[in-house]
Amino acid sequence: MNQNENQNQKDSAKLSEELHPAATPQPAAATTPPAGTG
Repeated sequence: MNQNENQNQKDSAKLSEELHPAATPQPAAATTPPAGTG
């Protein structure tokens, strides 16, 4: 049941990134260490 809600949130987040790429935080980039540092 929650899977549909999660998908909607992902779609909304993706839409927000496309509309405001600079204003949207990137959690993946924040949690992933830069290449070569690990």
